[in-house]
Amino acid sequence: MNKIKYIFIIILLIGCNSKRKRKNIEMELQPFFGKEIVFPDDLVLFTKDKQFPINQSILFKKESKIITIINGNCASCVESILKWESFRNSIIDKSKIDKVFFVIENSDLAFFSKVYSSSIPYNCQLVFDDKGYFIEKNELNKLRITNTFLLDSYNKIKLIGDPLISSELMSLYMKNL
Repeated sequence: MNKIKYIFIIILLIGCNSKRKRKNIEMELQPFFGKEIVFPDDLVLFTKDKQFPINQSILFKKESKIITIINGNCASCVESILKWESFRNSIIDKSKIDKVFFVIENSDLAFFSKVYSSSIPYNCQLVFDDKGYFIEKNELNKLRITNTFLLDSYNKIKLIGDPLISSELMSLYMKNL
């Protein structure tokens, strides 16, 4: 009988802790919904072998877009671009979105180009933020739990979270595209 009491107490504590954790996550995310994402002028757009200053008209085009921030010094993080590209290809005909931008942080552009350019899909939109201005200007350093955002046509955050790791988020993304 005592074993059953302890198991019940453990389950109860786990459940309460889960609710508390969810509440903390909601409190952390709430200020970011509807926030406009700003793209600093000194970002660099990298497509396969070419690199050039960011063309703001690409980013401010009146269409939804997905932004995900990737640590350019993390090989497995960079490999996730291939999963994103597959996702992008699967939704491109079904939605108004055709842009998935990857903001590459903490990486030297020359090193990244040399090491990873051959594995990056041709139509992939990489935006380099080697100085951390994108994160800083948008106060994303305050957001510790995610690095992926669905932006509306005015670059305001509509959804937060990575749809590739959560089926619930994937459903929300698909409904909002």
